[in-house]
Amino acid sequence: MLSKSSSLRRIPSACNPKQAIFLDGLRHSAEIITLAYTRLRSCITDLALYPPSSDELQNATPYVFLDAWAFVDAVDKFRLLYQNFPDMVKNPLSKEPRLEDVTKNFKKIRDIADHCNGTADRILANGTSGLGYLTWITIEEFQPVKAFYCTIRPGTLQTEPSLEWPRIEATPNDRTFFICLTVGGVQANLTDIMPHIEKRIKKLEENVDSFINDNDLVDTQTINDVLIRQPYTRETK
Repeated sequence: MLSKSSSLRRIPSACNPKQAIFLDGLRHSAEIITLAYTRLRSCITDLALYPPSSDELQNATPYVFLDAWAFVDAVDKFRLLYQNFPDMVKNPLSKEPRLEDVTKNFKKIRDIADHCNGTADRILANGTSGLGYLTWITIEEFQPVKAFYCTIRPGTLQTEPSLEWPRIEATPNDRTFFICLTVGGVQANLTDIMPHIEKRIKKLEENVDSFINDNDLVDTQTINDVLIRQPYTRETK
């Protein structure tokens, strides 16, 4: 989503300090979204193509939901920062769907999970766990198409889960796609949100590039992502 030379990775020091904080937050959110989605897609693709034993699945489940929820949290943070970006001029005639509309289910499932002490009845009524359940499609063969619709439902089940094969109007953009997290009857589509985030990142990069060029800051030194190592001993003061 972000290239190594992305302007979001070289914010000039002359940038408005408050805007710089928001740009850094948006950049970090986008990086976490990309990392979490890439790792999650790789993991669940392996699960679909090479089904694990029950014991192996219990070992894999934390990895799956760690990345799924990291993705959800990063999308919600991206939404908050983007909506409240200082002095952002928004185009009221834009045909793009509003970010708050396309991310509303991410906010909903985050709220349900964050307040599970008050939403436990809702979670139970919809047959999900506190972590929700993850569904996706993985294509084993493309010609002719042979695919698997997969579900991971973690935690204790009171009844045997029913098998469903929903009609999905989606065009495959990868071997594994239509990755969805459902909690308390609310479903968030992780695959579908990616293009919306990417378009806004591209627009932010264009704006930062314009700022750098218009203010002759191309050669301005920037300091970013610093690691500091200092020798330390018990005698160090």
